[in-house]
Amino acid sequence: MAMILLTSILSMCSEKLGIYPPLPYQTPIAAVKSQHKALVKQDGAIQLLRFFSETIERQENLGVLVRVRLFMMLEPREDGLRVLKGLTHYYGSNPYDTLRASRALDVAGFRDEAEALLRRQLKRVRPDGIFEMWERDVPPSGPVDQWIVQGLAPIAFWLHYTLWRDEDWLREIAPVVIRAAKATRKARHTQEASGQQGFVSIHGFVPPGTGDGGLPQGYNFPQNFGPLAGIWVALQVARKLDLPDVTWLEEEFDDYQKAAKRVVEQSAVKVEDHQIISAFPGADGDKATHALWGIVMGVHPFGVLAPRDPLALGTLRFLQSTKEHGLHHNLGYSKGVWPYLSADIGHWHLRLGEFDEAWAVFEGMLNYASPTLGWYEEIETKPPKGYGFIPDVWATSESIHLLRELLILDTGDTLRLLPAVPGDWLRPGNKLEIKEAPTKFGICSFKIECTDKGITAEIESLTEQSPSELFVRLLPDSHSEVQHLEVHGGTSYAIDGCFVRVT
Repeated sequence: MAMILLTSILSMCSEKLGIYPPLPYQTPIAAVKSQHKALVKQDGAIQLLRFFSETIERQENLGVLVRVRLFMMLEPREDGLRVLKGLTHYYGSNPYDTLRASRALDVAGFRDEAEALLRRQLKRVRPDGIFEMWERDVPPSGPVDQWIVQGLAPIAFWLHYTLWRDEDWLREIAPVVIRAAKATRKARHTQEASGQQGFVSIHGFVPPGTGDGGLPQGYNFPQNFGPLAGIWVALQVARKLDLPDVTWLEEEFDDYQKAAKRVVEQSAVKVEDHQIISAFPGADGDKATHALWGIVMGVHPFGVLAPRDPLALGTLRFLQSTKEHGLHHNLGYSKGVWPYLSADIGHWHLRLGEFDEAWAVFEGMLNYASPTLGWYEEIETKPPKGYGFIPDVWATSESIHLLRELLILDTGDTLRLLPAVPGDWLRPGNKLEIKEAPTKFGICSFKIECTDKGITAEIESLTEQSPSELFVRLLPDSHSEVQHLEVHGGTSYAIDGCFVRVT
């Protein structure tokens, strides 16, 4: 089975950086509830997981444990494969975690497992076309739990397509994502979709509900950024398949996007020296900076806020000023940090070209990991306290997804190899190798060897299409001198900072 060689790199990171365990932890593999339901894939075989304490306690197995933990959270059911949010406190499943786990499986090359998760999620739709927030035996038909699921599920379906380019998959997801978009459109054109919240006038949002976005009840950002992203996915699918739904989807997306832009601009507040988007429309004072995770998700994974949008960027700079041991305060509801939401900030930095900042976020995640590379959902250090229980599958998934983008970043028409690795990794005597990593341009394999005589990079031709530009990180830092450069393949090349840019 094709997969990125993440295990040795994660082990190297943990040994070089050290693990900072601020809290007691429990070994997740010992959890009785899922011990005999979990899946572990090794050498192509699926087998029942058994608990061996000596394997867990050995430091050199930390990298392996991340991958093992992700697989142990996969639970086969009669109606397909699902991923559990946790084994004890959060024993269950929802689209939040399907999105993260399927993406981690996809970028690590486990296409079949990712597709099995997503195919089951396709069935978890309420009678009204809205995805259920938390799985029940029968999808509910009462009030909507959270609207954010209208984006979480479709984005996961779409990301799977961008890696594997399977037209049959598009045809399979099309009726579901378009039906969900129709349900969002219907909700947006009701009396409850408009109102006043604090000093902000709301028009064209989904009806207010239980928020989980900075306030217990009312209009908020993640519950609208999600549905907006879901409509965008439905539009992309309809365009790809040349469906008649394109016309109304374009109109609805344009109208919803304008409504979101108006509310975002009205919700701008100044905090210290930063102009930020408040945590929810109409928030002021301390409430404006409490639970900013929804703004972060507006950039990644939803993509409805541009990474360089001035208000979004002001919010990012404010969050950067709140760090503790490398991670950000003000994302969640506690006085501590939220590791997997900080990972989204890492993805944001990568899209800004701020590669050192992205790596620092990954280091911060390792700082808060347990000795078996697990994470609580939110973590306070004064005094030590964790919310939820280890393991949290979202955090495990994000450690894999973020590391993958630190190694391979495929955004727009550009592919970057090793964009955010530390300069020490490119010193003489080091060798880095990635095998058969799926990207939006096809399968990518490369090997970089550093010697006293120079650095050699061997990159296999991509299997689907070539990016317009290929950037390969070959210099430890921007001050390194290049005495000789030879590139075979490509029409032109140049030194661009720490990268060789091939066009």
